[in-house]
Amino acid sequence: MPAGDGSSETSQLVPPSSNANYSYMNLINNFAAILFNGIIIYCCFRDGVSLFSFHPILMSIGWLIFMCTAVNAVTPGDFATEWMPIRLRSARHWVLQLVAATFILTGFIIILTNKIINETMPNIKLQSSDNEIFDVDVEIAKCSVTIKTMLEDLGMDDDEEEVVPLPNVNSAILKKVIQWATYHKDDPPLPEDDENKEKRTDDISSWDADFLKVDQGNMIKGKTPEEIRKTFNIKNDFTAAEEEQVRKENEWCEEK
Repeated sequence: MPAGDGSSETSQLVPPSSNANYSYMNLINNFAAILFNGIIIYCCFRDGVSLFSFHPILMSIGWLIFMCTAVNAVTPGDFATEWMPIRLRSARHWVLQLVAATFILTGFIIILTNKIINETMPNIKLQSSDNEIFDVDVEIAKCSVTIKTMLEDLGMDDDEEEVVPLPNVNSAILKKVIQWATYHKDDPPLPEDDENKEKRTDDISSWDADFLKVDQGNMIKGKTPEEIRKTFNIKNDFTAAEEEQVRKENEWCEEK
């Protein structure tokens, strides 16, 4: 076979401006990486804490695999791989590309599923004592017996847009209640045991223990009873005479 035949085959596989094309491919890959990472960051901030919050991890892994296989395909030393016919590319390259596409596609499917679920779930608006409004899933809100009873007493439907006022709960406490209820919304109902009404404290989960690990002592330290009532939104139902009687009964424990 003449020597010229082999060189002509190689020239068909490798373009004459391979170095220039390599630079363009790197530029495109870098731009795509910045754009894709921006999408992932946006998804993280948009969804916040969610059952589907792991989708950015899937998409990141898929993108990293895709980037590695793409860069390997267009490096100057192996540029012919990018221009090679499909039948001559290695099976490993296509398997990695398929895995990358699967990860990325799964991430996008989870995002769409999350969006559809959020749009179909009925929400309710809760207003705290400091006039902050929280848009909460109805089933999550009903985890609070107080809110559930209020909705039943008012005869409100799930699809109503009316705001439910909670004048005895400030926004900081209501935010904590919603966070706790969101975590426990899928818990099975507790069995009603009339014979043993004493509440157990030895079966608290580690998540609840960490969640309730609040230094409440510092919240009331050095404060007057009126300041403590204001902090916890406690209504003073004592008369002046009753307050004086309580004060006299507890003089022995006051600091001298």
